[in-house]
Amino acid sequence: MKMKSPLLHTLFSPRRAVRTLSLRSSSLLLTYGLGITLTACHPNTPPAPPTPIEHPTATALEIKESTLDMVPGEQRQLNYTVTPEGASVSFDSSAPDIVFVDDKGMLSALKEGKAIIHLQAGNYEAFCQITVEQKDDSRTFATLPLPQMDLFGNTLETLQSYEASHNGTFEPRLSRFDETHQAQAYAFNVQDDVTKVRIYYLQEVKGQGERVQAIALLVSPIDYVFDIQGSKARLNQAFRRLMSKNLFFVSNISAYGVTYVNPELRLGVQVAPSKHPELGLLAQLEYKPIAR
Repeated sequence: MKMKSPLLHTLFSPRRAVRTLSLRSSSLLLTYGLGITLTACHPNTPPAPPTPIEHPTATALEIKESTLDMVPGEQRQLNYTVTPEGASVSFDSSAPDIVFVDDKGMLSALKEGKAIIHLQAGNYEAFCQITVEQKDDSRTFATLPLPQMDLFGNTLETLQSYEASHNGTFEPRLSRFDETHQAQAYAFNVQDDVTKVRIYYLQEVKGQGERVQAIALLVSPIDYVFDIQGSKARLNQAFRRLMSKNLFFVSNISAYGVTYVNPELRLGVQVAPSKHPELGLLAQLEYKPIAR
């Protein structure tokens, strides 16, 4: 009788087969168990949706201006208040091809026409009627109305000499010590086609004598510079283009007016309606030196 090969005997031994099957079963069970464990750790389910932001319920809605005038290309924020703060407000335009309004209340005038903006906050609503019209902005200065002299470093004598040869007469009503500038203001009536009054702010500099630290020009009619909207004034487009042409750029907008600067000339210009109502509707252009 032939003896089986030890190798074959080992491979085909019933005990070995059972042991091998047992190990394989354990391996399969282990792998299956790990698969369950991994699936449990990383479930293949979509993330929970974010919790929606709950806005407080509006108890009041007020719009500050029920009518507005705009020019094509202008953008403006609607001025409104909602109570309590944070309550949801929706906006809708009756003519979005004329005035588009975004979800923040920013208006964009696209072309001439009329549109009604509807605001809704809970049970409250408000309306604003917008008229978009191209203004006649052809009237403005050909050049900035600056005196043809050195702006700064002059004395009272040089100012008087300049004004005497440029149709200027001393104006005592507007000449006084100016607390804002901490300088003596000397005003001269001009009465030419553009400039009505020139005011020089002359400051005493210790050890250096006098120097002009600013010049204010009061110009008329005011629509050379501004579009008038009721009690408010807005720079007209032609004047803005003129400032840009002369390389003056807006540096600040405040309750005192709009400030332009030209870094190359080291010159700033503050533009505002005149602070001298006794002179009628005049625009004030105040020129000051700026630091580099």
